Amino acid sequence: MSSPALYWNWRSVVIEMVTVDVAKSDILSAAQTVMNAKGLTNITKSSKDVAGRTPTVHASIGPVLTKSTPATFIVFFVAAGQDAKNVLTGLVQQWDASPFA
Repeated sequence: MSSPALYWNWRSVVIEMVTVDVAKSDILSAAQTVMNAKGLTNITKSSKDVAGRTPTVHASIGPVLTKSTPATFIVFFVAAGQDAKNVLTGLVQQWDASPFA
């Protein structure tokens, strides 16, 4: 049996005038909104990432703090599964259309 494809992408996000915790929470909420907009289901939000799925793909969006003043994050997008490339592209395009882009 072959392994499913795994794809990833990233975006940089700088948030001025808020604490790191507020900024991370805002990014996780935006990630949840992106997944809902792209039709993913079983969406779970933790303190580290947001994960969801389609019938053939598991996906995750998670921020990593790179600098605290101003709050600067790398937001990673990861998708694995049969249609992972298309799902990942849709998530990144939806993110790029969000206020964080």
